[in-house]
Amino acid sequence: MNKAPIISILVIFLIVLGLFVSATDNGLDMTVTNPSSGVNPGQTTSGSFTLTNNRAFAVNGITFTSTDLTSGSHTISNSFVSFSPISISSLNNGQTSSAINVNVNVPSNQAPGTYNAELSAGDDMGNNTSGNLFTVVVNSVGNFGITPNPLVVSTQQDDDKNAYFTITNNGNVDLSNIVFSYDANKFEDKGGDAITLEFDSSTTIGTINAGSNKEIRVIVRSDKKIDSDTYRGTITASANGGVYTNTFDIEVKIKPDKVVCKDGIIGDLDITDINFDEDDFKPGQTFPVDVDVENNYDDNLDVTVELYLYDVTTDDIIVDTEDTIDINDGDEETFNLELDIPITDLADSDEYILYVKAYEDGNEDENCAEDSDTVNLDLEKYDVVIDNFDISPDSAMCGELINADLDVFNVGSKDESDVYVELRNNELKISEKSSKFDLDKLGDKDSDAAISLSFTVPTDATEKSYDIEAIVYYNNGAKKRSSFATLNVAQCGPETSQGALNLLQTSFNVRQGSTINVPVTISNDGDSSAAFLVEVNPSGTWASKATKLVTVAAGQQSTVHVELQVSNTAGTGDQSAEVVLSSDGNELGSDLITVNIESNGVTSGNTGGGSITGGATGTNLSSKDVFWIIGDILLVIVAILFVKMIFFNKKD
Repeated sequence: MNKAPIISILVIFLIVLGLFVSATDNGLDMTVTNPSSGVNPGQTTSGSFTLTNNRAFAVNGITFTSTDLTSGSHTISNSFVSFSPISISSLNNGQTSSAINVNVNVPSNQAPGTYNAELSAGDDMGNNTSGNLFTVVVNSVGNFGITPNPLVVSTQQDDDKNAYFTITNNGNVDLSNIVFSYDANKFEDKGGDAITLEFDSSTTIGTINAGSNKEIRVIVRSDKKIDSDTYRGTITASANGGVYTNTFDIEVKIKPDKVVCKDGIIGDLDITDINFDEDDFKPGQTFPVDVDVENNYDDNLDVTVELYLYDVTTDDIIVDTEDTIDINDGDEETFNLELDIPITDLADSDEYILYVKAYEDGNEDENCAEDSDTVNLDLEKYDVVIDNFDISPDSAMCGELINADLDVFNVGSKDESDVYVELRNNELKISEKSSKFDLDKLGDKDSDAAISLSFTVPTDATEKSYDIEAIVYYNNGAKKRSSFATLNVAQCGPETSQGALNLLQTSFNVRQGSTINVPVTISNDGDSSAAFLVEVNPSGTWASKATKLVTVAAGQQSTVHVELQVSNTAGTGDQSAEVVLSSDGNELGSDLITVNIESNGVTSGNTGGGSITGGATGTNLSSKDVFWIIGDILLVIVAILFVKMIFFNKKD
């Protein structure tokens, strides 16, 4: 059978059928909706489209594509374009699809402009629709960041310090003509001394292209007498004639010369931690601070850590300490330091900083690190302390006079009134109180007082050490605080003192009612200070007994004058008195003086001798003395008359 006619008829049928289908198939229609607004670089924008099946039959497996988006020479790759949903499984003839979202992820720093792409949709039979324009507008964005923020600069008085920060252009517009401004008042102390900031010029900086960055230098210049403090301000950076701006903070720490590395932070030492249990310190306390230092150098180092408590307000270092430890390379060591906080030179209103400097011992210019932390002065409302409590002498014998001196400080935040101090020891029966006084609060002019009290060691005290308590009463007597000093009492028994008596004059001629000064030299041959009693005991009633108490240091001697008052009715002629030296009731020696007493007349003179001359006083004249004086006057008058008669009565 010949099959050729049958095949020819089939081919003709298919051709006719194809022509019929083509005549009745208008394909897929795409309706595009562009994004409603522009998009910034680094953001996503979305549009959409719908598909209508104009074919005479259903289409299946419809997928979507996009060309690259272009704007002049700039391109957004189609890899940044996505569809949601990504396909349509089936679309009947005459049916319109739901909206298909077109998402465009605009790259960071993408240049501004109007970008166009062609969208296409095709089915599984290879049919597609193309030439559908999709438009995205990328906005102009002049966005830039500045790091670090804040910029922290540590420097010192009368210094120029270079510091650096980086501007990163995060926008899609090139930055040029970059300038900086700041409030100069933020960098000035109360005395008018200032810090000036000098930035790289716009010419030096040049243009920072989109997506790139540049390091900028600022020179921090500090006046010679500017206060040590932390100065904070805000820097404004402007670009493209002020169209684009941004700000960042800066902190300039002016540190005392002593607490900073002399060549700046340098080398391979790192202060990793400054640790203290409390953020607050109190007057008079021991304040512990632990400092961790890491040695990143390739050799072992002897590292010294210096710790300073600094008063920012007064520009003074209050207290400091240091320690040195050998740290192996790669290791970290903890320095356990303590600051003995004083009770003076503090004020509640002042600002305080802990400064730490760690450096290679002997090579600070090669390895040095520094750090700081703030601390606060913590004051009680009512608080008074005793300082410098001293007693003199601190070793004494029975019957000796003791002087106690101490300072009282108000370390509270309130003024105090009616403060007083008491010395107390029950065993020695001591209870001596000062008068009441007022104290201003800590930091004010009259916040302290110097107190002096005295007491006598009882003659029957036991030889031992005694704790003498000084108690200050404050807050109207509701509070008190104590301090102690030790008194050693010795040589209270017999023959505990060794002393010698030497009379510098042993005979005197005096009148009735006059005073005798008896010079006595006392030598202390013992090994400790001793109190001696000198007694002048007249034999009879011609004078009253006289005494003198004196303390003589060990191995020394002292000369005293004992005044002996002669009675107005003392008998005339030779009298005597015994001079006795004793200590703690023990007689150490004696000697006699003799006194020739005349009845209120002129004495014949002094018969004694010595380094200090004794004598008598008196001005009464006897009747015999008056007679002879009148006689002498009459003889002088007669002589004058006789001379006148001889020389002036002659006649020529």
